[in-house]
Amino acid sequence: MISDILDNSKISQDVIQNFVEDLFVVGSDYADLYFQYSISESWILEDKIVKGGSYNISNGVGTRTVSGEKTGFAYTDEISELEIAKAVKFARQIVSSDKKSNSLSLKHNLKANIYCEQNPLDSISSIEKVSLLKKIDTYARRDKYVKQVNASLTGSYSDVLIASSDDVFQSDKRPMVRLNISLILEKKWKG
Repeated sequence: MISDILDNSKISQDVIQNFVEDLFVVGSDYADLYFQYSISESWILEDKIVKGGSYNISNGVGTRTVSGEKTGFAYTDEISELEIAKAVKFARQIVSSDKKSNSLSLKHNLKANIYCEQNPLDSISSIEKVSLLKKIDTYARRDKYVKQVNASLTGSYSDVLIASSDDVFQSDKRPMVRLNISLILEKKWKG
């Protein structure tokens, strides 16, 4: 399957194509659906103590149809056929047309993903992530001038799918990891 979003929501490419056709009403210049599923987490260590940790999941579908100067937008944070149908209807009403345009043929855009598809949040356990931050703290404190160590590890993974009236059907996976280290050093000068 082109996207885990479709696998998880059990929505077929044919259903998505029907939604894009419903959005692409007569007189429209362009229409699209934008699906996104994202997870993120962060760990914060300040002076040898874990001060924070968070884990978030967000997902949804944006619908858009453009007709001349009018643009109809709608959004749902539930990836289901029923909720997407409501968003499509709302966006279409903004451009004020109930007539469908000609049928479309969504084609897989076979551009390779820029990033690997591995979810970095699953690469090591939470215990290993905290342990890494503690090792950074210990290593930094080997220098006698280091008085304070703050370290944070954040990661996110997004799965995006775009289906549009210009026959685009493309997904992309976006894994990201960021490690921040902040040190405060102190040296007393004799003078």
